[in-house]
Amino acid sequence: MHRAQGATGNCAIAFFLPALFYLGWAERFPRSLGPFVKGQSEAGWLRQCAKFIFLLGLFNSGSGIWGGTSILLAGHAPPPPPTPHELLTASIREELEGKPLSVVIERLEAEGVSHAAVAAVLDARNKKAAALPLLVSTAEQRAEAAAEAEAAQEVADAAHAAAEAEAERLVEAERKAARLKEEAKAAERTAAAAEEKLYVSAQTRAVYAAQDC
Repeated sequence: MHRAQGATGNCAIAFFLPALFYLGWAERFPRSLGPFVKGQSEAGWLRQCAKFIFLLGLFNSGSGIWGGTSILLAGHAPPPPPTPHELLTASIREELEGKPLSVVIERLEAEGVSHAAVAAVLDARNKKAAALPLLVSTAEQRAEAAAEAEAAQEVADAAHAAAEAEAERLVEAERKAARLKEEAKAAERTAAAAEEKLYVSAQTRAVYAAQDC
């Protein structure tokens, strides 16, 4: 904010006002510049210099305002979200606050921390601070093991579902095969009945033919 204010105020004093004063004065009172300017060519050259100084001030002011605004926006940018490790560390730190050291040591032993690590915690000056990373590490390991177990369970469930689907497909195939077998037997019985009927019909015609003779 101060940078943007300096960019406008300082540039106005150092660049804008002198250039505008000269251009305005030379426009309204050109004869008053006689003692300081020799000829129209020199007056024109000074007028061009005043315009250049004005443009230079405009550039400096714009760059200063842009830089100040960038710094201001960067200063008010939201902080990045905490990582899971940071959240877990903060949670365990809150759990350890107000608890006696014996409870912390029992928790370390319950988490399966080695005796050497527990002894190092007892030898440390700030024992809870030394125990914190051990508890965070064991908690992360449990979380990883739980995630792996969940992933393995999902794979097992998918395999079980695939096996059940395959078993249902085999059962349906067996049912279809049994149905086709029954249909084949029925077709055989129909063919045998038709053959027997033809045989009886042939015998009957033969008997009638013998009687006619």
